[in-house]
Amino acid sequence: MRNILRESFAILSFSVQFGIPTISVAGFAGMLAATISSIIESVGDYFAAARLSNAEAPPPHAVNRGIATEGFASIISGMVGAGHPTTSYSGNIGAIGITKVSMNQESRDHLSSLVNPLMHVLILSIDILNRFSLHDI
Repeated sequence: MRNILRESFAILSFSVQFGIPTISVAGFAGMLAATISSIIESVGDYFAAARLSNAEAPPPHAVNRGIATEGFASIISGMVGAGHPTTSYSGNIGAIGITKVSMNQESRDHLSSLVNPLMHVLILSIDILNRFSLHDI
């Protein structure tokens, strides 16, 4: 318990904590391929989410805005040392299909409005409990 209280719950990372970034042709080609596949997946996710939510298909300017936002978030993620891109996840789209819970404007019922805040509480609780369980190993 002493170790848990001594450790901080949030650690501020910085962009060069693992050393000065290097650029190589192989690394650039790999990241370019990953970015293109992520864009293709995200476009499919946008249309699948709209279809499962009984919403209209997103117009091209909304898709472009979504891809740009994901790119900007990935840049910030890399700058703080997270080391992973920020993108849409097909698993979440599948969860909409399985649970039938979506947050579109036409179907805001009581259950749908509670799912998002409850999931935030659940995820934070799991993170805090995980913090306590791993220190004694």
